[in-house]
Amino acid sequence: MHLFRFIQLILSLALLSGCFQTKLDAPPGREVRILSREEPAEFKKEYKNWYLFYGMIPVWTTQPVEIIRKENLVEVRAQTMDTVADAIITLTSSLLPVLVFPQHVIVEGNREPTVAGRKMDGVVHMSAGPVAAGTGTLSFQGRDYEYDIKGLSIADAGVSSLAVDGAVYNLKSVNDFNGIYHGVKASVNVGGGAEAIALKNDRGVIIVLTGSQQDLKFSFPLGVTIQLKH
Repeated sequence: MHLFRFIQLILSLALLSGCFQTKLDAPPGREVRILSREEPAEFKKEYKNWYLFYGMIPVWTTQPVEIIRKENLVEVRAQTMDTVADAIITLTSSLLPVLVFPQHVIVEGNREPTVAGRKMDGVVHMSAGPVAAGTGTLSFQGRDYEYDIKGLSIADAGVSSLAVDGAVYNLKSVNDFNGIYHGVKASVNVGGGAEAIALKNDRGVIIVLTGSQQDLKFSFPLGVTIQLKH
C-alpha cells in the first residue's frame, strides 16, 4: 500500500501538468479573429477545468467556444497556465485513490464594437493605386497628418484607383493611429444607401470607411498597415 502511494506521488509530480486538451474554436457560422498578446481586451474570464487520471478523463470542463458564443466575442485569445493552487490540489489528491488535475484557463476578448451615436475622434481620407499601397490624411485635434498605407488590394474592384473617406474612433493619441488594422464587425449607422467597413488596430483604434459598394470593393488579406509620416 505504501509503495502504491509512493508511485502515485511520483507520477503526480512527473505529470503535474496533466494531458489536458483545450481547443480554441469559433462557434459554427461565426467569424472570430485571434487577438495577439499585445492587443487590448475588454472581456476577461478565468476558470478551472477538472480532470481525473492525468487529465485523460474530463469531469467538469468548459471550452472557450462556449464562452465565445455566450459573450458574443468577435476577437479572442485563450491560454492555460499552472498555478500554485493547482499544484497543491494535484499533490494532495495523490494521497487519495484517484488523482485530480485542475486546469486554469484564461479567455480574453472583445465584443462587436459599437460606434453608432458616438462622437468621432478624427476624420480620414485614404487613396490607393493598383499596387497594394497608398497614402492618406488624418485630421485629428485641429491638425492634419499624412500617412502611408500598405496591404490594400483593389485588384478585384475593377478600378485603377481608390479614394474613400471615414471616421476614427477610440483615438486618444496620434501615435496610436499607427499599426496593423484588421476588419471587424461593428454597429455603424450609415444612410443614403452607403455601406461601411470597420478596421481596428492592436491599440483599439477603429476606422469606419463609408461609401458605395464599388468604393469599398477592396481587400486586405494580411491586414492594412498604417504608418504616419514624420
